[in-house]
Amino acid sequence: MSLSSCQLFEAGFPANVLHLNDPSCNGTLQNGKLVFHFDNDDHICGTNLMVKGTHFIYENSNQGVAD
Repeated sequence: MSLSSCQLFEAGFPANVLHLNDPSCNGTLQNGKLVFHFDNDDHICGTNLMVKGTHFIYENSNQGVAD
């Protein structure tokens, strides 16, 4: 998952205050985007997996407190 860093920073959200559902899952800045990594094994970051017939839906949210 990635988010535009300039839109976040303009809204008062610096990279170091944002995380996924799991507060230990912070993003890293890469090429102007705040990128969050998670997987299906040991690092799920509070992600919920839903199976909808022929496809999967991963659900998570970005959380933090604006300055």
